[in-house]
Amino acid sequence: YSIHDKKLFKCEYKDLTNLSNADFDKAYTNLMVKAHQDAITLFDKASTESKDGAIKALAITTLPMLQQHLDIAITFQEKYNKK
Repeated sequence: YSIHDKKLFKCEYKDLTNLSNADFDKAYTNLMVKAHQDAITLFDKASTESKDGAIKALAITTLPMLQQHLDIAITFQEKYNKK
């Protein structure tokens, strides 16, 4: 995760303000799916590679919640991308 990623993410959020309702729903759910996928990748890596026990434990306990949120985001993504 880098400064470039943060700037890109902010840019994507800023782009949402100019969209109509239906286009907003599609773009927002796509962004949420990508954000959760990226977070899962980072937490998964931390859960296996972190040398800090507290970080590793946090990552391990947080991963199921992130996966659950991703599943919800995918459900909405499928709904809004059909329109």
